[in-house]
Parts: sequence; C-alpha cells; structure tokens
Amino acid sequence: MIDFVCKHGHKRSEVGCSIDSGCRKYAKDRAAKYRLDNPEKASEAKRKCYKKKQKYYYNKNRKWAVAHKKRNNLHKAKWKTTNPGYERTRQYKRFGITIEQFDKMMSLQNGGCALCGRLPGKKRLSVEHDHKTGRVRGLACFRCNKFLIGRWGEKDIPLILKLVEYLRSTFDGRNL
Repeated sequence: MIDFVCKHGHKRSEVGCSIDSGCRKYAKDRAAKYRLDNPEKASEAKRKCYKKKQKYYYNKNRKWAVAHKKRNNLHKAKWKTTNPGYERTRQYKRFGITIEQFDKMMSLQNGGCALCGRLPGKKRLSVEHDHKTGRVRGLACFRCNKFLIGRWGEKDIPLILKLVEYLRSTFDGRNL
C-alpha cells in the first residue's frame, strides 16, 4: 500500500483521508486554533447550533424515556426497596439532625407546618433552617418555607410588622 503525504506532512493513511480531500488532522488543528483566537464568535456559533437542534434533542430524549420507562420504573422500585430510609438520612445529615429528631419535631408541631399548621400533603415538610448559623428552627411546608421565610430575613422584621399593621387596619379607600 502506498502512503500518500499531505502538504502538512501527515500520512493520509494514518488520518483516514482520501487522496482528493484535505488532511483531517490539519482541519481539526485549524478549527481549534480558530476557537482559541475567536472565543466570542465560537461560543456564539455553538449557541446558534444548539438552538437549531434543541427541539431535536428534546424529542430524542423524550422518545428514549418513553421507550425505557418500564426499565426505569423497575430500577427505582428496586432501589427504594433495598435502601429504606437512605434518602431521609442523607437529607437530614445536611442539617445535622437525625430521623429521630425530625420525628420529635414533627410531634411537637402536631404533624403540621410550624407557621401555618397545615398537614403535609404529597411532599414531606422541609427542615427550615438559618443558612448563616445553621440553626434548625423547625419544619415548614413548601409554601411557607419558599415564599414566606425564603423572601424575608431578620433584617426585614420591622417591615413585616408594618405589613401586619397594614393588613389589620380598617381603612377603606371607597369612603374617601
């Protein structure tokens, strides 16, 4: 077999090129050099390419998930039966509490949210804690944890008190 050499010195049989086409190794090097020299243009081109193919990737992943749904469900069911309590233990370990402490807090709160008192539905109560000090304040439902506590902090207490006063007022703008 005759080894042809491109103008850059690469053997064509090594890089898998035909005689007429350019050297693939050189083309890859040239593309890499362009991306290094023009990072903004390269990232913009990558973004545009992904945008064009986004629907294709979504549909492809969706088809795969539907085709393998049975297998995935069996895997989840098997994992849950072989590791009881693992998820809860892992979750509470982040906050420095045990499952027993969680259950004790739950009984102290009569099984409901510390703020609104609502009993948990499909979702378990969240461990409500201070991100700065790490102090666990209690258990809260998703709504209270996310929208009441998550948006307000200790620095906002005067504003919250003003809000309570505002909501309790008997002012009626229709009587002006």
